[in-house]
Amino acid sequence: MITKISNHQQAVSVLDLASISYKLRYQHEINLIKSKKLEFDHFSPKEKVLFFTANFIGEKGRSEAQEAYYWYRVMERKDYIGLKNMNRLSAVANGYCGIATNFTYVDKEYLTNHSQGTHLVEFIPSYPHLTAGKRWTLYNAFKEYANKKEMTFEEPKAEGNGGTFGLGPGNNNGLYGECFNELLDKCEITIRLVKCRLPLPE
Repeated sequence: MITKISNHQQAVSVLDLASISYKLRYQHEINLIKSKKLEFDHFSPKEKVLFFTANFIGEKGRSEAQEAYYWYRVMERKDYIGLKNMNRLSAVANGYCGIATNFTYVDKEYLTNHSQGTHLVEFIPSYPHLTAGKRWTLYNAFKEYANKKEMTFEEPKAEGNGGTFGLGPGNNNGLYGECFNELLDKCEITIRLVKCRLPLPE
């Protein structure tokens, strides 16, 4: 029984010894790990879970929603794979579906051993659009979209040490989720897996 993993190479060795079915299921994550786009973070022996984190995170501290360039969301693996394959956030059909400006907040609150979420995703605008001389942000995009649809623009929630927007129907009738998916469809938002937790291979 494995009780200690202390570095990236040890973690890779453990994954190398995994079953074929495990390697097939987590092939995407293993490729990111082996290419060091995700590096070993820590091992939780009690829960038998491995954590891996990107060596660069766009925004770890407080960033106000009005100016934020990086946004974060934790999701279940099936939702992340769907997003990666379809370039569309299917989870907007359920609940609040929040995105936040602060990686640290999202990580500590939603990527835990007791949460359903396993993949922490970073969203960033693909092109440096300028709005009134400033860098284009999701805040700008949502505000412009609300005006275009002749709907009320709702400010982000004052939570998450910077603010959150809800992409689901529980927030402004799903307006921001609709806008978000249009931006994904046009490749004006890029996605990057910046942290995940994987079960220890049996």
